[in-house]
Amino acid sequence: MRSISRPRTALLLMAGTLLVLFGSWRLARSRSVQLMGGLVQRIDTSAPVVALTFDDGPTPAVTDSLIRILARHGAQATFFVTGQELAANPALGARLVAAGHELGNHTWSHARLE
Repeated sequence: MRSISRPRTALLLMAGTLLVLFGSWRLARSRSVQLMGGLVQRIDTSAPVVALTFDDGPTPAVTDSLIRILARHGAQATFFVTGQELAANPALGARLVAAGHELGNHTWSHARLE
């Protein structure tokens, strides 16, 4: 049985490493990667429904107004908050939850999203 030469082994290892690195980079840049659970893009229903979502908060001026407006209309929403804003305004996040809204993760600072 013939063994693979050292240069060929090194070349195969480098090519494999580059392939793994490139695949990891593409996965990290993907907007639709979901490691836990599944992505929900559509729900089949005959009911006339709409999902309200808000991104990048919570910020006091905007979020307080949204809480009041949504309450006035009996509507619920999902707020995709950044960790940085939530850390700066934890009471506002608590008010959102107390008002019956859901919170979703929208990264720490939103800096990398394009």
